Amino acid sequence: MNWILWAILAAGGMQWPLGSSLPKEIREEIADIDSQIEELERVKRGYEAKAIRHEDQAERLQFRGGLMLEVRRHWELAAENREMAQRVQEEIDALKKRRMMLLRYNGNEGRLPPPGGDGFEDI
Repeated sequence: MNWILWAILAAGGMQWPLGSSLPKEIREEIADIDSQIEELERVKRGYEAKAIRHEDQAERLQFRGGLMLEVRRHWELAAENREMAQRVQEEIDALKKRRMMLLRYNGNEGRLPPPGGDGFEDI
């Protein structure tokens, strides 16, 4: 049952209950990470929406004569926007991983992973 709750929390469906058991600096960093994730999710949705619009435009124009350069450009723009959405998703994943590590290490004698690491460098 706990893994279901964790999956929902990790997917962003709910916010982790940040009780007073966490140090203030950890709660603040987690809150900051949460707001960054929310903003990046909005940015990602924007890129995905642009990609869909360009794909739709390319599909509409591809059978009209003499517009192949324009069709190609719309496909390229769609691909660029998909790539940007993927890059943003990678940033989101890194933030979620950092958030999870903060929560995990807080329960382990307060030891935190280094800011750029995943906490498994010594293994």
